[in-house]
Amino acid sequence: MKSQRMNAKKEFLNEVQGKTVLCAYIERGFGGAVDSAYALDLDYTPDDYAMFLESLDFVYDADFGEPNLFGTIWYTDNTWSTRIAYHAGEEWLHKKPPEVPPWLYKGKIGQ
Repeated sequence: MKSQRMNAKKEFLNEVQGKTVLCAYIERGFGGAVDSAYALDLDYTPDDYAMFLESLDFVYDADFGEPNLFGTIWYTDNTWSTRIAYHAGEEWLHKKPPEVPPWLYKGKIGQ
């Protein structure tokens, strides 16, 4: 079986397209061990962002088995992306906070 080779930088850029990144934290490892960590702090500068992207410019195997990348990307609109693993590989998943049900607002409980 041919391995699925992925570039972490290209994957990141594809995931954040059209979104404004607040900050990010990504770990690279295998078998529960973290080999490298990549952080983009809050209030980053354009140079910080460029260095962060450069640090992600590597290829990894995104095959069956254990995931190689873990992490979260936070956006300014209060959404985020997180890494997920599934039977055929791994990828980013964009998430939005769930809506608060109306009955949870003060004075509405039990109504």
